[in-house]
Amino acid sequence: MKKLRWGILGTGSIANRFANDLKTYDGAVLAAVGSRAPETAAAFGAAHGIGAENCFGSYEALAASPDVDIVYIASPHSHHAEHMTQMLEAGKHVLCEKAFTLNAGEARRVFDLARKKGLFAAEAMWTRFLPANRALSALLAGGALGELTTASAFFGNYFPDEWPLTHRIYNPLLGGGALLDMGVYAVSFLSMLAGDAAPERLSAVGTRFAATGVDDRSVLTMIYPNGLMSVAGCAIKAQMRPDGFVSGSLGKISVPLFWKAETFSVELRGKEAEERRYPLTMGALAYEAASVTEDILAGRTESSVVPQRATLRVMELLDYARGALGCRYAADEGLCLGEGACRP
Repeated sequence: MKKLRWGILGTGSIANRFANDLKTYDGAVLAAVGSRAPETAAAFGAAHGIGAENCFGSYEALAASPDVDIVYIASPHSHHAEHMTQMLEAGKHVLCEKAFTLNAGEARRVFDLARKKGLFAAEAMWTRFLPANRALSALLAGGALGELTTASAFFGNYFPDEWPLTHRIYNPLLGGGALLDMGVYAVSFLSMLAGDAAPERLSAVGTRFAATGVDDRSVLTMIYPNGLMSVAGCAIKAQMRPDGFVSGSLGKISVPLFWKAETFSVELRGKEAEERRYPLTMGALAYEAASVTEDILAGRTESSVVPQRATLRVMELLDYARGALGCRYAADEGLCLGEGACRP
């Protein structure tokens, strides 16, 4: 099988994690890294076995490299659209960290460009690529729980008070806030359970971080035409155990630690609960790389696991929630946040 040559844009913690996990998948070559500074690119390359000639001190040089097929975007949310556009214009496929962009409008423009260029573009929502969650999605699609009735997922951390207000978690200029960092996991997981359908009713409540105005706690409720009611919660100033749950007319499924799931429990009415295990055989983030490789080599320009409509649905839901909380970014100017969230 042909191996894709990967470049990584960014050298932060998630870039390091992706690089480490990519090495556990034998269908990839970690070929290059791009950073804003030559010294950080060199240090990253030394840590991950990238040749010095492919450790670039600018994103422009990474985009121009003939040794790269696809670029993993690991910059802050605020720069995702810009950096994906830069790589696509240079003829590179892209896999971008969640949240894909700041809002649905940016996401549409990126996908439109990818289609125009005939290139692959997808969101690196690695949770959906895990074997347990793929099995769960298939189980529900096959009607294992009958008519779905309720679902929930929560994800929250208490991030340190001593972090500077310029940190990406707190900084609106970098797309800060709970929704785009933590909430995207819960919302994407629940949207997956619903088949990425459009809810017919939405509501969102929450609070804002007084020092910078980003959202710090929120709950989003989605009610679907088939009667399913889903509730997502997230926080950057409160601990929330990240468990997932879905029930239907025939039973229920519990997913401990849904964001990195390796197991779930199926309890059908009148029967004992059955635990199903899906242990990881490679790094968690390697599963998205493997799926993307399969898609690209098959000639597909969007992910078969997280298709573009799924990413757009999640971005619309996050837009709606931010709009309800009064949390806007500069990139939202002129947009009606949440427009399309309930559109089929």
